Amino acid sequence: MQFASIIKQVTQKCTSHPSGPKRARYFRINNQSHHSHAFAGSPIATTSTCIRSGRNQQHSALAQDRSIRGACKANTYWNEANLRDDGIFDERDLLKFKTLHELQVNASIAFSKNKLFGTHTTTNRDDGITDATFEWMTFGEYGEQVDQCRSVLKDLGVKEFSKVGIISNNCWEWATIAAATYSLNATLVPMYEAQLSSDWTYITNDSECAVLFCATKDIFDRAITEVVPQTPSVMATLCLKAEAGEPYAFQTHMEAAADRKEGKKHVIAPSPDDLANLIYTSGTTGKPKGVELIHSNTVSNVTGVREMAEDVHDFIRQSDRSLAFLPWAHS
Repeated sequence: MQFASIIKQVTQKCTSHPSGPKRARYFRINNQSHHSHAFAGSPIATTSTCIRSGRNQQHSALAQDRSIRGACKANTYWNEANLRDDGIFDERDLLKFKTLHELQVNASIAFSKNKLFGTHTTTNRDDGITDATFEWMTFGEYGEQVDQCRSVLKDLGVKEFSKVGIISNNCWEWATIAAATYSLNATLVPMYEAQLSSDWTYITNDSECAVLFCATKDIFDRAITEVVPQTPSVMATLCLKAEAGEPYAFQTHMEAAADRKEGKKHVIAPSPDDLANLIYTSGTTGKPKGVELIHSNTVSNVTGVREMAEDVHDFIRQSDRSLAFLPWAHS
């Protein structure tokens, strides 16, 4: 389910984010226009998501259980009073958060055993039968992946206010990298797999990305030969779908981080006014332009869903699931 975020006011003046590169100029969204509109595109802010993609004879999909406390009741194994005392729930037993980082952390605690992302794979057997399976990741497991990814980002040189580029369709790795980026008070710069190498190069340079994540080996190879040589700010490039053991594989670095068990170490919690995402326009009328989305931009849209029904707990339930066809990079 993808709700359209209606933006009433866009600042016409280009401004530079105080923590961003001096030469990059972005359009900034006026946060006051977001308070009454729903937004479900962010991998962390969405209430449920399912993504479909296909390669050769295999098709994978990412499904997300709608269990975020912004619209759901708590798990029975969690005492709601305790979660309120801990500052995770508010007086309405809704998840409390002011940033996307707080949303991910608190949701991983409150719904640790709930299913979150599921990878759906179909394979065609020799006898003509198609096998389909789902492998689910819980909120708690997702939180562990985010902690590991934060260590990976630190190893790659990501610091507070750094820009982290990712060229990928929707997948659990996308959501993990996004949340880990927010946890360092860094900024995510998403790009589309279908874009030209020249677009990736321009966006990476304009935002001065410190690291670059590529979905597939093909995209990785193109980035290494056509993008990285022209983007001096990029310190490292990893491939999400490369086999573990390869030095450029995301999974290789994640496994190394898991062995260190650093947990919540290195967290730099962002404020609601810090820059979360830098979304670039398509560039159909010129060069792509970066639009700044601070944490409160997205958070206000997510919390706005709570005002769309008399009883928000019945509006979105833990058993609900939905499909997201719009790329997260678009939101």
